[in-house]
Amino acid sequence: MSTKRATIGQVLRGTGFVAIAAVIAWYGWNRGRGDALGDPATPSDPDLASVEAAETNPTTSFRVASSSMIPSLRGPALAVGCQRCQRVSWVDHALVTTPTRHRVCVLCGGRLSTSLGHSSIPAEATKGDTVEVLALNDAQIRQLRIGTVVAYRVDGVPRVKRIAGRPGDEISLGNRRLYVNGDRIEDVIADSNASDSLGWSRLLVDDDVYQQASRWSAAAPDSTWRRDDQRRWYFRAGTTGALAEDWLRFHYTSARDSNRSSPILDDYPFNVGVTRSLSEVDRLAVRMSVSATRDVAIEVVFWMPDRIGLARREVAGSQTRKSEIELSCYDAVDVSGSPVTKQNPIAMRVVGGDVEVSSLTVERFVEYRVRKDDPRQQYPMFLAQNEFFLLGDNVPVSDDGRVSGPTPIHDLIGRVTNANTIMRKHVAESDRRRAVYVDARLGKTEVVDRE
Repeated sequence: MSTKRATIGQVLRGTGFVAIAAVIAWYGWNRGRGDALGDPATPSDPDLASVEAAETNPTTSFRVASSSMIPSLRGPALAVGCQRCQRVSWVDHALVTTPTRHRVCVLCGGRLSTSLGHSSIPAEATKGDTVEVLALNDAQIRQLRIGTVVAYRVDGVPRVKRIAGRPGDEISLGNRRLYVNGDRIEDVIADSNASDSLGWSRLLVDDDVYQQASRWSAAAPDSTWRRDDQRRWYFRAGTTGALAEDWLRFHYTSARDSNRSSPILDDYPFNVGVTRSLSEVDRLAVRMSVSATRDVAIEVVFWMPDRIGLARREVAGSQTRKSEIELSCYDAVDVSGSPVTKQNPIAMRVVGGDVEVSSLTVERFVEYRVRKDDPRQQYPMFLAQNEFFLLGDNVPVSDDGRVSGPTPIHDLIGRVTNANTIMRKHVAESDRRRAVYVDARLGKTEVVDRE
């Protein structure tokens, strides 16, 4: 199932500005799909050719120049805020010419605006991340695993992408999803530790503190789950039988569709103005802050088309400390018979005692697909012994192996070893300031630092 959003051309056609719309769409599309690395961060840095030829594996810093690796790496961006929930987010600065009707907060459906007062975010934060590239020779490159972020050249221009296939691998297609050796590419990346250096980022689906009407609800009519006016959830332990069935379930509603019930979709809020069909996603994670006076366990069940999985975290009791925990579908073991469905893909329960749950968020992993307008590659694609298959995390707009096919090993420069995500730090700080604002409005004085 997918939903369709109006194109920029459709919005402007009635006013006679079709040509302008075409220029805007072309510029935004090419800006998003373009070069992912800019010039070296300092003029004194050597160029990439000399870096690759060096024998001591030096690193060179480069500025990320496009949005092709969102959410893991960010290019030039503009800070915006929601007029309704006050949450700060970022959009591609090249796409902000889109009509305001498309600037929608994915959390609450409010309008995004650049005039909500973000002067506290330094100008440096809007320029994009800088990355350090460690030059490698061919033998070292062959050792890189799926999930590793690498720099490479296209017609002499440096770019950055993630390895999705290695020499000898088979890249196949099923229902527009991409597979490597029969497994979904995102599943293989999740199983690999290669993405740890950049923290294979996730996209926010829901943040309960910003929701006046929560997307979470108790499954049982006699449930002991309660949400207070400060948007914290409380569970009060009952009988053993009640514990077994007292689930808190997540039901997604689309802020882009008047908060109607919807599957969770592969929206990219950063891509303001990029119009396309949205597809269902099912690789999810949950984060929360938990307070418990005695030892308890948090269990979260995830619905997936191919299985049902249960993840569990033990939480030590404390009179003063909160525990920050996260659970994902990749932590889960298979179970049968559960409270989750396609319409309610996540459910949570507590085992062992009373708890307070705050800062409850739902996130989704990047899921790799081909687009309807991609050139027809020959699938299955069998990679030669000197070829890699590279993908960008910003799946809707990245110009990568889905367009150009395999990348020869001699075009790879090296591994991205570090990223100075200055924007991410300031977004987190801005989110905390906004959370303070929201909580102060609700009468709450304590805010958990989730960094």
